[in-house]
Amino acid sequence: MYNFSSLSEDEYRKICSVIPRNIIVGYFQKNPKEFSKIHPGFRATAVQNKDALRILVNYRERGFISSFVEKIAGDWLKEIQSVIQNYQNNGESEIISYVHTLYQSFFSDNVSAYFKLINKEYSEDQLTMIANLVGLLKNIEEKQHELETSSRELKDALTVCERKAEKSEKSLEKANKKLAELTSKQNELESLQKKYQELLKDYEQATIEKDLAVSQV
Repeated sequence: MYNFSSLSEDEYRKICSVIPRNIIVGYFQKNPKEFSKIHPGFRATAVQNKDALRILVNYRERGFISSFVEKIAGDWLKEIQSVIQNYQNNGESEIISYVHTLYQSFFSDNVSAYFKLINKEYSEDQLTMIANLVGLLKNIEEKQHELETSSRELKDALTVCERKAEKSEKSLEKANKKLAELTSKQNELESLQKKYQELLKDYEQATIEKDLAVSQV
């Protein structure tokens, strides 16, 4: 059983904000009578993202809304647990399994809510460390996508230059600009990866020191 009552308003709002609009609207359409009670005079299909979030948050205590949000989030949690278990079966530690799973999940920006829901207790320092690691991995993935896009754009720009008998100054300028962007993104990515490894090393060292202190008591 997931502990939804433990969530703060902000944590609950973040969960609601990542539920796709089409799923919310579909639920309202299947339950027109209940929907009309909380949003009278409107059709479910007219609900926009901002309205959907407001309804889910403002009517959190209504069974019609709470059951929906808890069902959606509960499905996410089951999927997350399955992935975490696979990581652990492959020899990863519990924390690393959480980090590598959460950064790709709907809880990537809401780590504290995840651990509250599964009733997993960590210290504030540990939660902050996990959240930072998750944020870094998410950022690294975004930078990798940007790098891939810049790489394709550079390739296209160079192809244009090669196809022209006379390499125009404009085409070369464009290619050089893309090359500079690519280099910059590569540097950003390497910096993030280094920061992630350093943070991970710090966490592992802190864990070792904590375990050592406990064993000496």
